[in-house]
Amino acid sequence: MQRAAKFISKKSLVLRHNLRVRGLNIEARDVKAIRNFLLACVIAIFVIIAIYFALSKSTASYLRHGNGVNEEVAWYFINDNFINSEKSADDDYYLFFQDYIQEVVNKIPAQSLPKGYKIQVIVINDNSINAFAAPGGRIILTRGLLDRIKSENGLMFVVGHEIGHLHKKDHIKEFARSFGATIISTMFFSGNIEIVDLLLMLENASTRKAEFEADQWGLNILLSLYGHAGGATEFFNILAENNIGIYNQENSFASHPSTKVRHDQINNKIQKERYPIHHLVSFE
Repeated sequence: MQRAAKFISKKSLVLRHNLRVRGLNIEARDVKAIRNFLLACVIAIFVIIAIYFALSKSTASYLRHGNGVNEEVAWYFINDNFINSEKSADDDYYLFFQDYIQEVVNKIPAQSLPKGYKIQVIVINDNSINAFAAPGGRIILTRGLLDRIKSENGLMFVVGHEIGHLHKKDHIKEFARSFGATIISTMFFSGNIEIVDLLLMLENASTRKAEFEADQWGLNILLSLYGHAGGATEFFNILAENNIGIYNQENSFASHPSTKVRHDQINNKIQKERYPIHHLVSFE
């Protein structure tokens, strides 16, 4: 903090000199006021970040305990964001696929599943191409994803990826981070969503690493279910076709690695280990 104060003091002297050169004379007390204001801003930023980390870490610790009960409490508060109560003409159609996917998930060998969870598949009425793990062992799939995936193998890679997140407790970390950022935004910035995004960027390096690890888990799920690696890259092809995540490699603040890098890493793993690739089970 002393180094920050010296830096701000030095900059204020430079500012004062520049203003005088331009014919603007400012009082020493004005320079001091500017310096104190900047120092206060720096301190405030450090305090806010410290509170954010304290909130997120304590929330994650809370969710990890309670033998799953605490995760169910978290799900109770957020499930309305995922479960659309409005009925549509396609509900029965997608409910059929939800049950179908659940049956396939139930066939995954126990050694490939995370301990302490009974995996539950939930399809939500959302046209985006997405999937994510939620508290309590839930895997959320969007209708947009189901509309574009062509094989059961490709879909199970996605499901296996999310199972990997459950195994590593990444869903708890993500929920805790979002909770902490939302509280900070509500307390200090009137709920500004951009503040939430800025705070979440602080840990995006670790989330990118988690994505790579979850991809490996998805590949292992394919091998345990079908005995081959066919369909492992289908999801990445769909993302690329829809221009999703293809520029993430150039953005160090992105929460996910680039689609191409993820595709190439899985493809290289398949070639290195010489995993077989056979026919795919249709999902149409």
